[in-house]
Amino acid sequence: GSYTQLIGATPGSRQYAAEYSGSINGDRMTLSVRIADLSQTIGPFVLVAGVEKSWPPCRFP
Repeated sequence: GSYTQLIGATPGSRQYAAEYSGSINGDRMTLSVRIADLSQTIGPFVLVAGVEKSWPPCRFP
């Protein structure tokens, strides 16, 4: 897959190849994103079926 990174104070983005991995156990899904070009792994994130989550609006830039 791919990962899009927002850049700095000016609008813009960079896209990187990404590897998504995870598992499902009952109603829970655990997900991590590995971006090799950045030597970075994001997560793990735990998502639960039927549970909604909201975040405040993005203040980028």
